[in-house]
This record gives sequence, C-alpha cells and structure tokens, in this order.
Amino acid sequence: MNTQVYLVSPNFIRTVTNVSSNLQDKFLESAIREACDVDYQETVGTSLYNALKEKIADNTILNIENIHYKELLDISK
Repeated sequence: MNTQVYLVSPNFIRTVTNVSSNLQDKFLESAIREACDVDYQETVGTSLYNALKEKIADNTILNIENIHYKELLDISK
C-alpha cells in the first residue's frame, strides 16, 4: 500500500481534544501516523491493522460486509 492511510483525521483530533486549530495538519498527521503504527497496531495486531487500512484505502470500509471493521474503527476512536 503506497498511499498513507489515517484511521483518524486531524479534524477529528481537533474536535475531541484541545489542539489548536492553528496547528498545521502535517504535524498532527505525523503524530497520528506514529500513534497508529506503534500503539494501535500493537493493540489490535498487525493483520487487523492492515485489514482496516486496506478497507479505508479502497473505500470498502462502508460496505455492509465490513460493518464489524467499521464498528471497531468507530469504537476505537
């Protein structure tokens, strides 16, 4: 997978935290990427982590057959 996939967006982080809206996305994306690649992947396992990223990247996360993946993603935010 060549494109960078984020499990949460910088806007979501701003909504649920007190991160300044003046902070550039590139700084938040770096922190999101590190948190996901290390902490989230360690929690859910590499196979599930990669499956989630793949379903987000190919835009199938909203398909009915992937409802459990979408629920996990929503709960884990």
